[in-house]
Amino acid sequence: MTVAERRRLDAVAALGCCVCGQPAVIHHVPPARRRPGDDTGAQRDHRYVLALCPAHHSTQHGVGIHGGVETWEAEYGPQAEWLGLVDELLSRDGTEVFGPAENAVIESRYPWTA
Repeated sequence: MTVAERRRLDAVAALGCCVCGQPAVIHHVPPARRRPGDDTGAQRDHRYVLALCPAHHSTQHGVGIHGGVETWEAEYGPQAEWLGLVDELLSRDGTEVFGPAENAVIESRYPWTA
């Protein structure tokens, strides 16, 4: 993980849960989670993350009583919309999480996101 990726994860987590505002953990949004064909999860694209509290995160992963992505998105909306909100909130703070040079490095590591 690069310094810029760590900075982004810290900034997103500091926003709190995107649903309720409580202290949160990082959730990597699929399908941008892994390189195609990579089942190890060794390289994650840290640009596609949400902050979710343990209750909303465990429900997202099917641990909760009404678990599953489809159920979560039916209740709270598409994850893609939440990603847009996260980027908007970070930019409001004036936080430049990834600059052009860092984006070039990320795109070389994750070419399918370019």
